[in-house]
Amino acid sequence: MTEQDRASERDLPELSASSAGAASPRMSSRFAPLWRSAETTPAPALDAREKRWFAALVVLAGLFAAFLFRAIAPGAMTTDTFFQLDQALGREPFNDWHPVVMSLVWKWLIAATGEIGSMAALQVGFAWLASVLTCYYILKTTRNRCLSLLGFLILVLPNSANIVGAVWKDTHMALAMYLAVVCILVFRLRGRFQWVFLGMAILALLYATLVRKNAAVGVVPLLFLVTTVLLVNRSSFSVKKAVAVFAVAIAVFGGVVLVIGKSINVATGATSNSQVTQIMLDDLIFAVPQSAIESSETAPPALKSKIADARQECEDVGAFWDAYWKCYGRGASGEAFTEIAHPDAVKSLWIEQVPRNFPRYLDYRAMTTAKFLFTSNLQFASTEEKEDLGVSQYAPKLNDALRSYVVDLGLKQLPWLFHGWFWLALGVAGVVASVRGSRPSITATAIFIAGLLYLVSFFPTAPASDYRYIYWSALSVVIGLITLVAERTSARRRTPVKNSRTDP
Repeated sequence: MTEQDRASERDLPELSASSAGAASPRMSSRFAPLWRSAETTPAPALDAREKRWFAALVVLAGLFAAFLFRAIAPGAMTTDTFFQLDQALGREPFNDWHPVVMSLVWKWLIAATGEIGSMAALQVGFAWLASVLTCYYILKTTRNRCLSLLGFLILVLPNSANIVGAVWKDTHMALAMYLAVVCILVFRLRGRFQWVFLGMAILALLYATLVRKNAAVGVVPLLFLVTTVLLVNRSSFSVKKAVAVFAVAIAVFGGVVLVIGKSINVATGATSNSQVTQIMLDDLIFAVPQSAIESSETAPPALKSKIADARQECEDVGAFWDAYWKCYGRGASGEAFTEIAHPDAVKSLWIEQVPRNFPRYLDYRAMTTAKFLFTSNLQFASTEEKEDLGVSQYAPKLNDALRSYVVDLGLKQLPWLFHGWFWLALGVAGVVASVRGSRPSITATAIFIAGLLYLVSFFPTAPASDYRYIYWSALSVVIGLITLVAERTSARRRTPVKNSRTDP
């Protein structure tokens, strides 16, 4: 055992077998290296040459970001985007079909700049910041200039460059999660502003959860990572204490998210919709037989008839998910982004019938999960022309160049980059690699798990196989692998080389 390992053992007294209730001796000895990997060590300051190299990285990342914004400006927009833009411009009342916080931020940006493209500019700006911080983390951890170039991946990978400028809540959530992870990594370097970076990480996680609800499952392992790092570096770690502090952190974080979300909805007077019924409709139409629907004694006749008509329409158009948009007729009034008729009855019918038809439900969700993992859609989105909103592409020829890079190179030559199965497999492999070996990493483990949990959350809910739904999972693998490489490279640098010669 090296002197550094002995020091680590002394810094974690509660991991020993004599810890009062911390864990069994066997568990302590087995997982102690994983907990020890949460220790933070001050990284030496960059020397003059490294500072010049980092300055060049900042400029180069800025050039990549400028190209992306120019190519996609005023931002890739689809039907979802235009619905939120209408709210930001005051043409439509706020609506919680999509979390209101994104439309509200867009409204503020337009008021401040007068530009619809300000939201895409903000997204690309955050991607640039995340890229720069990643380069800084790698350089300061490994002192390897070539490895520091990996920080550009978020800007140059075809499966990331295609979506950084797409104005979707999925993009906002993924970029916020990535930025949070990088801020946690920089926080662990114990720099002058380490607590500023921790605060930025928490704020980014809050925004990610506010802008996309199922981001919460990915936030959980990252909050556990933060609590573990804080406890380990106060020399007061035990598994029991970590779980207790983590539980408090989850409760506080969840309470803050609920309060902020509710406050925003009340302040903006947002129309309330029960979007969860969109998922339930798919289960009732595609997994539950019509005879079971008809046998229900509680469902209103109008709902039974509506489901029967939708079932036939779905069959005619070949739909097997996303019934609200494809074959149900959308909301009660026929308008998009509005609540369906009888939402409470739909919930009751789902609770009544899905358990009774559970094998069929599992069959259906196995099929949708396979489609979600092994097919991919909407890999590249361009801005649709909307004269009434003043939306048009800034540089169509540059947009075509970006499309060629993403579609002709990425999608046609490297199609697995856009499929969920690939990132699922890499995520699982990343977890295994992070917890095994002589240099495990609790940081990389938490990052990989954050992406995996988010991906798995779509298995019972996926409405389509759009690539945007797996974007964070892809980014989590990228930053997880970067973390693993950086930590192990740094550990090898610090490990003394044994003298192979023997004494005479």
